[in-house]
Amino acid sequence: MARSKNVEERQIAIYKIRDTFSILDDKKQAWEDLHRLIQDKEIRVRRLAANTLGTIYSNIPDEHKQQAWEDLISLIHDKDINVQKGASDALGIAYSHIPEKLKHQGWYDIHQLTQDRDEDVRKSSLQMSLA
Repeated sequence: MARSKNVEERQIAIYKIRDTFSILDDKKQAWEDLHRLIQDKEIRVRRLAANTLGTIYSNIPDEHKQQAWEDLISLIHDKDINVQKGASDALGIAYSHIPEKLKHQGWYDIHQLTQDRDEDVRKSSLQMSLA
């Protein structure tokens, strides 16, 4: 479903990833599917993928957490404001779950976002930095 040409089927795939990720024995394929959907051409798919990434971040295997964080940072700069907001919310959720080795980079990224040209991104990142 994650590779379907049908937008609704790709969205259903994201819902299934979100709802089952924590109980999957092998999370690799689900992670790869979500990572691909984060880059989808459809705004609705990217927005849902951004929100899902925040929801499942704590269960993503450590070897993929840096890529997941980088995906969220890239989604913050998406052309669609709703994708940006979803990614910003997801960053706030994810930050407390990033591995210790990524904390410095995560803090740096959030600090950089406090200087973003978009007011909503600045507000959200400022709230994260104060939390």
